[in-house]
Amino acid sequence: MRKCFRPVIFSFTLAVVIFSFGCSKDQKLYKGMEDIFREKKLEMAKLKANYKPGAAEDVRVPEGSAADYEKLGDAYLEEGRIGLAFVNYNKAAALMPGDPEINYKIGRLLLKKGAVDEARAIFEEIIKEGKKPALGHEGLGRAFFRKGDLARAEENFEAALKSGAAGWEIRNFLGMVCDRKGQFADAARHYEAAIAENPGQHVLFNNLGISLYRSGDYGRAAEMFEKALDLNPQTKIYNNLALTLARLGRYAEALQVFTSVSNEWSALNNLGLIYLMEGKYRQAEDAFQRAAEKSPVYFEKAVENLKKARTRVGPYRSPKV
Repeated sequence: MRKCFRPVIFSFTLAVVIFSFGCSKDQKLYKGMEDIFREKKLEMAKLKANYKPGAAEDVRVPEGSAADYEKLGDAYLEEGRIGLAFVNYNKAAALMPGDPEINYKIGRLLLKKGAVDEARAIFEEIIKEGKKPALGHEGLGRAFFRKGDLARAEENFEAALKSGAAGWEIRNFLGMVCDRKGQFADAARHYEAAIAENPGQHVLFNNLGISLYRSGDYGRAAEMFEKALDLNPQTKIYNNLALTLARLGRYAEALQVFTSVSNEWSALNNLGLIYLMEGKYRQAEDAFQRAAEKSPVYFEKAVENLKKARTRVGPYRSPKV
């Protein structure tokens, strides 16, 4: 397994992944994305050729068309420079008022900034204009999802699909809506439909794994987490897999997975917490004791957890060899 050397203290919350707008660093790993990214970088370089950006977000750019500003906004978004992306999308919108695609991108950026009500107003206007209602319904679904209004989020995502929107991201959201409602069979159905449409997205396998885990199908959940890791080895997915393996009684494998993305003492502490959660107090006590002994410094968290285990089982007794 590929190692990611970051200590992890497990919290027993499976990590759901929501596909984010634009191209993240992780997405650049996908087959074919390198060429797309390189092409957009070249376009951005041409657009930037006539000016030198300063430190401020309101950088002056050469006068251009709405398409130029939109492309420049896309390029900044790929770099994670949200403020500059927002500036250029707004310039594009000023030159092309009412354009649904540009306004959709502005609405998505507002969602990223947490301005949900402002984004919602933009998406509602897109629907009202009627040129590309699918974009408006998808954006509105995201806004309601952020608000926790699952019924209206589901309604708008379904409307987006009926209006011809691209399906896999919407299916992912519909899966998460169903998961939050405890409708795990429906959630799995949406995730599987999304995977059939786009099998290269690790987020879909991870989220399907979580839904299967919550429904008690630990065997299939472990398979989904393995597939997600094949596409994108992330620490949070390793943790999901480790917890699932523990649920299957495969504790040695769970410890191995924890250790692959963390220090040995942290991995032992995580395994101890799983034992504690399952009421296996002797095993928990042993894991916490070993974690405290392995730590290069005084591992306060493991000792604290050891005390909790000892209240259930009495004084520590070394396991028989």
